[in-house]
Amino acid sequence: MTLSTRQLEVIHAVIRAGSVTDAAAALGISQPAVSMILRECNEIAGFPLFLRRQGRLQPTNETYVLLPELERVFEGMRRVQRLLSDLKDATVGVVNIGSPPLVTDVVMPRLLSTFHKSHPKIQVNLFGMDNDDVIDHIESDRVDFGLTISPYPSLMGHILDLITTPLVFIAHESHPLAQKARIVPDDLVDSQLITFNRTLPIGIVIENAFRQTSVRRTAAVEITHTSTACILVRHRVGVALVPEIGLRQANLAGLVQRPFFPEAHIIVQLWLPQHKPMSRSAKLAVAALKKVSTEFKWPAEAP
Repeated sequence: MTLSTRQLEVIHAVIRAGSVTDAAAALGISQPAVSMILRECNEIAGFPLFLRRQGRLQPTNETYVLLPELERVFEGMRRVQRLLSDLKDATVGVVNIGSPPLVTDVVMPRLLSTFHKSHPKIQVNLFGMDNDDVIDHIESDRVDFGLTISPYPSLMGHILDLITTPLVFIAHESHPLAQKARIVPDDLVDSQLITFNRTLPIGIVIENAFRQTSVRRTAAVEITHTSTACILVRHRVGVALVPEIGLRQANLAGLVQRPFFPEAHIIVQLWLPQHKPMSRSAKLAVAALKKVSTEFKWPAEAP
């Protein structure tokens, strides 16, 4: 048989108060109830927990050994009560978000800079992963919600289109195509094209754009991240087609950016859980994300 939380609470109260009377007042119960619980505690422990000296109850040496642990237990309980109070007011919580690197690097800084001003005690955990992993993490409850990149608008209720961003052309400022006002697939026939793998959403969008013309897309280098494209273009490896949103946080020194035709877009989509309610903290984060997403317009507004 073990001591219950209530029995531990009585022991702790008597240690702090030094008398049954004061412990009973602190706990809001009667003196006989405290005395009865102490007798039960002595029986369960197998040794006396208190000795009466000069009219007061003094903890025995064995009870003093328990005191540090009792303090930790009840401090933990006090922290839980404070946390429950904070959660009631939505001031404390944790939100787990999964998203591809492009979204994590560009959208999340804007989200966190505004969200933490209103909710400084809500911790946000960001998990960078590809689209398939985002969906898997949502379905297995490992994240509260996620963002993905898609070539197609959503028709599903739990998937919301947040940001639509066009493909743009980037080149080193010394490249001959840097002098053109806009770029079409014919311009890229003799260029070293840095492009996304055809299995990726951005790669699918690029492939579909080329299929609208008679030009066959030929890749000099295949990549998975917009940041990689910028680095390679800066080192004059070639030219690239990238999502415009991916350039918002990129170092564009020495590079030029041009519109690409036929117009092609990718969509940043918000995935919500289908089979469980979201926490209050997650709902607040989603609301903030929807608001932030309106800032990503094309063409980009000057800061």
